[in-house]
Amino acid sequence: MTIKMLEKINIDAQNVALGIIGGTLIAFATTLHLVLFGRTTGMSSIFNSLVSCGHDASFRWKFGFFCGLVTGTYGIFMIFGHSLTIGNVTMNLFDQQETAQQGLNTFGFALGGLLVGVGTKLGNGCVTQYG
Repeated sequence: MTIKMLEKINIDAQNVALGIIGGTLIAFATTLHLVLFGRTTGMSSIFNSLVSCGHDASFRWKFGFFCGLVTGTYGIFMIFGHSLTIGNVTMNLFDQQETAQQGLNTFGFALGGLLVGVGTKLGNGCVTQYG
């Protein structure tokens, strides 16, 4: 089963370049967040605080951070669409809707989300807690 899953992964120069760019942006943003606010960027913790409606002193920045994450992604999609072409190189930024929905299982997503949520709550954190 593992080999069959690896066959679907498309590793080419474009995916590697986008991965490096995305990783660098995440590293820069989380380092900036740590330097400016003295806090690590834990997405699970931020989202949990918003969902549980904990209106403590940090609610405003967490709400702003989450809104910026959503609106920034939407803004990039509205500006560039599914792909960005620079010179002769076209980079896919977002999958087409048909590709993104291919082979999805609603039960699998619900179960996966529940297990990740319970696991991060039990583990008191998440793998996205950079810093």
